[in-house]
Amino acid sequence: MKTNKKNVSLNDPKSILAIVRSLAEGPNYQPNWRWLTVQQHLAEIENSAEAAGDSPTKLQLILDREEDEIVRQTLQFQYGVSSDNEAVVKYALLCAASPEDARMIKAMVVANRSTELIAEEMGTQPAAVDFFEKLHFDVRDSVDKRAWLRKICFGKDGHRWLQVAFERGWPGVEQVILQRLPKGPRSLNHAVSVLLTRFQAGLFQLEASNVDPSEKDLQQLLRVLQANAYGQFPFLEDVEEPPALQAKLLKPSRIYPSRVARRSVPRLAA
Repeated sequence: MKTNKKNVSLNDPKSILAIVRSLAEGPNYQPNWRWLTVQQHLAEIENSAEAAGDSPTKLQLILDREEDEIVRQTLQFQYGVSSDNEAVVKYALLCAASPEDARMIKAMVVANRSTELIAEEMGTQPAAVDFFEKLHFDVRDSVDKRAWLRKICFGKDGHRWLQVAFERGWPGVEQVILQRLPKGPRSLNHAVSVLLTRFQAGLFQLEASNVDPSEKDLQQLLRVLQANAYGQFPFLEDVEEPPALQAKLLKPSRIYPSRVARRSVPRLAA
């Protein structure tokens, strides 16, 4: 009897587990799909080069069939092919190697900060931030897809910074990640605000874990009510950005222009 058995090999383009390049293609879309694709191409080059000993030729064959310019430029950089965009490619790779820098940029993207304003915070040019995003965290066009974005921020590769950005947006990023607090007399207001956010996040995680209600929940509620009875918790509102700035924040990220011409790869000297 003939069956239509599906291939589940990750590296096979025909596999149902192959790297998907957009959220519309499948729920297993990963924000770093371009970097995964680069790694896949590099493995293909190295495996074939062991027998043929001709990496430049294999690289050129891959570049001829690869349509994504970010993937192409990253591959060329890895093999020393010069281009006008070397600085931004290098920045993206160095940033990915620095977990704190990478998480900081990712959190600001989740908070829907523009590439221009993220670049100001990071002290670099917008093109460098844009390249990093597209190579390692391609979510900007899907930040309004909350169900999917929640999986990214709270999943196995998530981080508390991403979760703060998801829950509170830019005000949370400013307070928790950038620690940009108003000047003036010091108080416990902001510390309490952060703890309240963590308490609320813990409750949401408890619900997501499918834990049945219990007497422990009532005890926690009573403690919160008792604490609030001694003095009202400070109400710190996450203030919206002014309309003019909001328009700038929500401006779609521009497509990074390609300045690398398709060229033949120089053959390495023997």
